[in-house]
Amino acid sequence: DEADSIKSSLTSMNIDFVSNGHDAASRYNSLYYEIKVQKKDYEKARTVIKSRQRKTLLESRQCPKCQNKD
Repeated sequence: DEADSIKSSLTSMNIDFVSNGHDAASRYNSLYYEIKVQKKDYEKARTVIKSRQRKTLLESRQCPKCQNKD
């Protein structure tokens, strides 16, 4: 979900990218991915990626029953 959201944002900003997935589910129970952009688009892409990572972190900190973030 996180990688798809980032790719969608980059596409909407007309930033060309290459995305590689690294399925490590058997060992780490997760999915790793790599997104490569041109140097000229690096700062814009980094802003998008950092924003999505913050959102994911905040969403993961909520109570599974009541969705409270405190």
